[in-house]
Amino acid sequence: MGISSIEQGKENRKSVYDFIVKFITNNGYSPSMREISEGTGLMSTATVREHLKMLELLGMIHIKEGKNRTISLVGYKLVKEKTV
Repeated sequence: MGISSIEQGKENRKSVYDFIVKFITNNGYSPSMREISEGTGLMSTATVREHLKMLELLGMIHIKEGKNRTISLVGYKLVKEKTV
């Protein structure tokens, strides 16, 4: 039996969230919609947008509307490591 659409949606949403965490951790800034789409294998940026809205409703991320690369992770404090 296959995965239900609800379960698939949860998996895709987790994939989007995990990608955002990894991207911000590695780059110091948030990914674009297209980068999230490419990084998660979701073909439609509209689908990515839906997952982002749900993640924001769940209190996991915050997005400043009308600006690019403004996704922030709720509950995360990213600190740049000092190099010796």
